[in-house]
Amino acid sequence: MLFAYESSIHLQEYKERRAGLCRKVQQEGDVKSGVIVLIANFDDDVDSRYPIVQERNFYYYTGVELPGAVLVLEFNGKTTLYIQNNSSVYQHFTEHCFDTSKACAERVGVDEVKYLGQDTDTRCMSPFVTVGEYGNLIAFLQVQINQGKKIVTGYPLKKTGYVLQKCLLNHLSKNFVSNLDQAIVDCSDMIIGMRLCKTEGEIQCMRHAHEISEQAHRALAQAIVPGKNEGDLDGVFRTVCKIAGTELSYPPIIASGKNGTILHYNSNDQPLVSGDLIVVDAGLHVDYGCTDITRTYPVSGKFTTRQKELYQYVLDCQTYIASIAKPGMYIKNPKYPEKCLNTLAHKFLDECGVDQYFSHSLGHYLGTDVHDVGDYSQPLVVGNVFTIEPGVYIAAESVGIRIEDNYLVTEDGVTCLSESLPKSIEAIEEMVSVKV
Repeated sequence: MLFAYESSIHLQEYKERRAGLCRKVQQEGDVKSGVIVLIANFDDDVDSRYPIVQERNFYYYTGVELPGAVLVLEFNGKTTLYIQNNSSVYQHFTEHCFDTSKACAERVGVDEVKYLGQDTDTRCMSPFVTVGEYGNLIAFLQVQINQGKKIVTGYPLKKTGYVLQKCLLNHLSKNFVSNLDQAIVDCSDMIIGMRLCKTEGEIQCMRHAHEISEQAHRALAQAIVPGKNEGDLDGVFRTVCKIAGTELSYPPIIASGKNGTILHYNSNDQPLVSGDLIVVDAGLHVDYGCTDITRTYPVSGKFTTRQKELYQYVLDCQTYIASIAKPGMYIKNPKYPEKCLNTLAHKFLDECGVDQYFSHSLGHYLGTDVHDVGDYSQPLVVGNVFTIEPGVYIAAESVGIRIEDNYLVTEDGVTCLSESLPKSIEAIEEMVSVKV
């Protein structure tokens, strides 16, 4: 949907997030004079045939799925959304057309909407903008810099992250805005700090997403029949998501037999063989509130004795970790092994004699992204959401088993957001046995 505030996250929440970021930048970042600039993803498809996947920070502070836009936050409280100067012709190609009217500004929750530049035929946008496309914003930034103000934005020194945004800022600095490179102040860590603790609106979006995810997983489980193809199950999951009006969090992993030992298997094109297991790692998002859920199903409807043994090890490991997870514990910080859930999970499976087959970390932060932002050197706090996903992968036996659920950190422990999707051996067998 175009505006997330039509659902569980209301317009006022985005305003509060923006105000909170301004306070953080001034207090924690010690920036006394400046503007915050947040940049949307670009749409460089001339026909706009594919839905935009919005830059997560931009979406977190706006709720707007609009390509090529720029949000400017001034310390005096003024908020301006800069948008492409779409021609009337362009409006026939896409629904993502705004205007600079007061009504549009009120609808988005900003003080003003302005055009990025004077060009009126910007049917696509890339980081390599022209003066015609970006002239108004270029002039605004130059005035701020000339007045000695800082340009606060996401620009971490590490190689990964913010690649398109860095490309745009470097392009502007080199060609159009004098001394921009000297004025930039990175605020990515402050944004991470805000995104880590989920608001009630975010949690409601994620709960809704989990309800739909459960329906999709159940429909997929009921469609498992020897002789079918992994792609058939992929189609079932995607269909339920589409009917529910949601989008995938990531391309589903539908991995049967030995494919289940490949962590990021994505071909999803092999036949289902009786006696094999099938790892289904699939989730969706509601207004970018993501789910990331994995279940392992027996293709024939029943686990073998060996499969039951391995499956129970994995399930018991997850149950144990969920029982001890709480604020103050770490997801994966080896400096504190007695409080590190990842270390304790590996120790648990080692005692079961299968840790050598657990080839990945226990879990990750979850939220606006599937692998959400977060500093793993820091302990869990109330409001974090993360995954617990132990697994066993034995290629020689063509057996892959993973069980993954999503947990909200509370004051005295964790709450499983995906607990309504069964995972015991008996419940899994029953779910697969139901045919529609």
